[in-house]
Amino acid sequence: MEEKYRTKCALRRLRSFLDKDKDYFIRLWQGVRNYWKQSLVQLIGLFCLFAVILLYLYFGLIDTKVFISLWIGLWVVILIAWWRINRKVKAERVVQHDFNPVSLGTLYFSFALSLWTSAQVSDRVIAIAVSLISLCFFVGVYARSIRTFLNTRAAPIVIPLTFFAFLLGFMLGWIPTFPLLSGIPLEIIMYFGFIWIVTILLRMVRELKNELVQFLFVVFFIFLGVMRLFDHNIVDTIGGVALIIIAMLIYLVATERLHPYGEVFEQ
Repeated sequence: MEEKYRTKCALRRLRSFLDKDKDYFIRLWQGVRNYWKQSLVQLIGLFCLFAVILLYLYFGLIDTKVFISLWIGLWVVILIAWWRINRKVKAERVVQHDFNPVSLGTLYFSFALSLWTSAQVSDRVIAIAVSLISLCFFVGVYARSIRTFLNTRAAPIVIPLTFFAFLLGFMLGWIPTFPLLSGIPLEIIMYFGFIWIVTILLRMVRELKNELVQFLFVVFFIFLGVMRLFDHNIVDTIGGVALIIIAMLIYLVATERLHPYGEVFEQ
């Protein structure tokens, strides 16, 4: 009798565990079916971005300047396409945000300083654009009309741009420290920084609440991991296993089994 009870409890827990997967894929299908235009933009856009990453990091077929140009160009196209699809949304449905122009303005200014110190022309061009964004937030501190525009119509662009500024600013502060350190301090900085990158990614996936984007991230990391495993050397094997583990963590976050706390996007 007791054995039968334990079996029923185990089956009930297994059913509850699998229900999360079922609910996730139902939401994925409903989102793609109900918002197929937005889903198509996301699918094509992320496919192109992932392809550029593969060409740059894995195959080495494009240099840094081409990568940055393609990356920025693709995001501009994605944002324009997204805006055109959603441009008929009524004014009363526009979400009112409450960005802090002081914190965001100084964030972009700090990011621009890191780019201005670079000797590469491409970095200087990006530095000019980032400095102009910082200037917009500076004006927004004193001008209500600019602040209102940033909090409403410009919000769909401000939110992802702020995330990229935050992430790239972190990378520009983290990676240049590698040649300056050695031994145990270098290992601590490398591994701890990598863990933070994974944490930021997991929290970003949770905040997106977009099943299609989450699923594509899982597929992308599994694809990268499997490609690494086929290289048949210990370093690539470890890297491939790490990428597959990251994909599993993303899936756990997407199915609401793992709940990382914090925010990476402005609200």
